Amino acid sequence: MRHLTLTPLLASLALALCAPLAACDSSDELPPITTTCPEGQSLCLGVCIDVNTSADNCGACGVECAAGDACVAGVCQDMTACGAGESMCGDSCVNTSNDSAHCGGCNNSCGSGAVCQAGACSCGSADLTYCGTSCVNTMSDEQNCGACLNACDAGDTCVEGVCRQERGEACNNLDDDLDGIVDEGPNGGPYTEPCDSSCGAGVRDCNQGQLTACSAPMPSTEVCDALDNDCDGLVDEGVAMTYYEDADRDGYGNDDPMTAKLACSAPSAVGPNGGPYIERGGDCDDSDNTTYPTAEELPGGDNDCDGTADEGLECMVGTTSECGVNVGECRPGVQTCGDDATLGACGGPDYVGPEDQDLCDGRDEDCDGLIDEGGEDAYELSTGEMDPRGNEVCGDATRLPNVEDNVEPLFYENMSIYRTNLQNPVDVDQYLFKAAERVNLLDPCTPFTAQCLQFAFDFTLPNGAVNGDYSVCLSEVESDDPCAPVYTICQDDPDVVYNEVNGTYSFTVEWGGRCTFNDDRYFRVEVRGAGAELNSCEPYSMAVAAFSEDQACAE
Repeated sequence: MRHLTLTPLLASLALALCAPLAACDSSDELPPITTTCPEGQSLCLGVCIDVNTSADNCGACGVECAAGDACVAGVCQDMTACGAGESMCGDSCVNTSNDSAHCGGCNNSCGSGAVCQAGACSCGSADLTYCGTSCVNTMSDEQNCGACLNACDAGDTCVEGVCRQERGEACNNLDDDLDGIVDEGPNGGPYTEPCDSSCGAGVRDCNQGQLTACSAPMPSTEVCDALDNDCDGLVDEGVAMTYYEDADRDGYGNDDPMTAKLACSAPSAVGPNGGPYIERGGDCDDSDNTTYPTAEELPGGDNDCDGTADEGLECMVGTTSECGVNVGECRPGVQTCGDDATLGACGGPDYVGPEDQDLCDGRDEDCDGLIDEGGEDAYELSTGEMDPRGNEVCGDATRLPNVEDNVEPLFYENMSIYRTNLQNPVDVDQYLFKAAERVNLLDPCTPFTAQCLQFAFDFTLPNGAVNGDYSVCLSEVESDDPCAPVYTICQDDPDVVYNEVNGTYSFTVEWGGRCTFNDDRYFRVEVRGAGAELNSCEPYSMAVAAFSEDQACAE
């Protein structure tokens, strides 16, 4: 505990406290001022206070409870909220005279088996005493023998409230139990100990502190006399032999005890199944001469009688086993063991096997636990060893099907900007489309009539990408030469519309033509990362469509 020194300032403060009081005069004495307090009390202005119960210093010095409140466990509580005989414990009114959880005071809980009576924990029985946290019988409780907390020594027992040492009599010519008699038995008679042998039970007597030999019968050497001479539970074993019937005559007899015979020589008569008796047993199917110990295992049975069918073969005939893996896109299946004890192909309704290699699509098709390793998207068609990455340059642009006017749009998915070796240049994807004017035989146009044609191209960013991550350019090219651009517009061109919700760039190109004239156009799309180091297997998608109207294009 920290010790404090009374300073002149503290003495002055004590005098100042008395000055405003009319009752203070020269004859009044100040309360004694101390510098240390007992355990559980606090020093408040020179006076030791229990801040757990003081209404003027509740919880800390100077904290005064309101009128009518009481200080309970250092907290001011409104005592008027509780009825007569009740106290406020926490936020509840309880009767501490009979509440087992607050017996005699808040949070004073009675132990197991005890009840609260008149504010004290009681066991409610003349035979039990409340010791610490539980009710015990001090007449027999070894931890509270005769009185609470009076524990007996190890090995002692509590008898009538007194710790006593357990001492039993032994054959040693001594009075072990201190009753004045040497080597007596439990009932006061002669001391004996039970004993036995494999042939039966007996006893040992105590003679002058020494045990005599066991009186139980002893085993003797087995002889062939239909008796159990050595008392091992078997008759004539070692001298008589067990003979087994060999009905299938494969050199191994049937172990069935109903047909086996114990004799001193092989029985001359045949067994119940017509087979001779032999010394060797172990045949698990005495009706099949291909089944016996050491026989070669054949599909569909336990030929060598070891309890397991088809061991040593590839599988057990007729059984099914799980095959495949639950990794990546693969899902396990089952395979069945055929009649030849070989496994069939892995299959089943849920089976999915591995592909030869991964595609660049965010999945693990070859089921090796790695995603997209070495995989490229389906449009990266190689053109040779010098250009193994496919549509990297304009001359190798992937030629996609013609886009005919006024038909359903064409959609392309699972393309990506990805390279497995970061030392390689960044990936660039090139695609070539032909916007082909379709001849409509059901609604032919008037020859030479002015027409307006459009090519629409939408590019949707991969998941997680934002506007500006990718550079997408659309070029009209001469004829079908992807490397001869007429003009080029990119995603940041004012005429390109960006849908932020869908992450889609929409390109629209319009040109005029005439009915029955060839107004086809060729367009090359180039996709690359706007940043030099973009490398992502997240797939982007494209949609293309063409339209034509039998009227001139608006200016």
